[in-house]
Amino acid sequence: GDLSALEGDQWDAVVDTCGYVPRIVRQSARKLVKSVNQYAFISTGVVYSDLSQPGFDESAPLHPRPRSKGDAVTPDTYGPFKAECERVIDKLYPDNALHVRAGLIVGPHDPTDRFTYWPVRVARGGRIAAPVRPDLPVQFIDARDLGVWLLNRLEAGDAGAYNVSGPEMTLTFGKMLEACQKVCASETDIRWIPEELLKEHDVTPFREMPLWIPEDSPSAGLLRMDITKAVESGLFCRSLEETVRDLLRWNAGRAAGYQLQAGCPPEKEQALITAEERARTG
Repeated sequence: GDLSALEGDQWDAVVDTCGYVPRIVRQSARKLVKSVNQYAFISTGVVYSDLSQPGFDESAPLHPRPRSKGDAVTPDTYGPFKAECERVIDKLYPDNALHVRAGLIVGPHDPTDRFTYWPVRVARGGRIAAPVRPDLPVQFIDARDLGVWLLNRLEAGDAGAYNVSGPEMTLTFGKMLEACQKVCASETDIRWIPEELLKEHDVTPFREMPLWIPEDSPSAGLLRMDITKAVESGLFCRSLEETVRDLLRWNAGRAAGYQLQAGCPPEKEQALITAEERARTG
């Protein structure tokens, strides 16, 4: 694209929210070298080469240079491309690059509905199919909390890499659904579906069962990264109830008949609940 509009001005910082392709990131980042004091890049936890185990911190190895010669962003190239984008920026901004390795970003205006599904589903009430067990750890961060933390880091002149997700303390699936129930005041019956039944019914992780990643998945640790560095630098997450409340308010204003982009189809959910009851009662 035409980057000439970036010439001649000065800014305290740039926040690159949509850099996915190294070639394109290199073009814009190079154009701004003499114009900005700091370059903040919204990266992802998927930059790490091994996501199979929880608890990885910022020192974990990144994906090596992508093998792909093209620019197509796919599930296979997404992580390697983001890692290479970080390296591109580091080369141009060796002392003032800030890499935000974000977890799942949620909140009002999230078009993916990967978290939104759960408050909306709990608000509807009834029997709900949930993944595996109530003590299953989950991680995500309200986009507004991420934004506040990032501005504070830029004002402090910070650089380096941070894993940024939330909340500050360990959150479980059960506690998350309890927060949704507290806000919605709905009558629900949560049914915890064993992983083997989810697989038998071909439930798609993250899409049909949002926030669920199978224990044997190469990405099993993705929603359990170590965020100690971000917390110690001042990361603060609003209450889950506030995020849920604001999400439901925003979702209510969507177009009539809007279909969520993620979540378990009703007929599949009922089949899972029936299978769980049969397995439990024999």
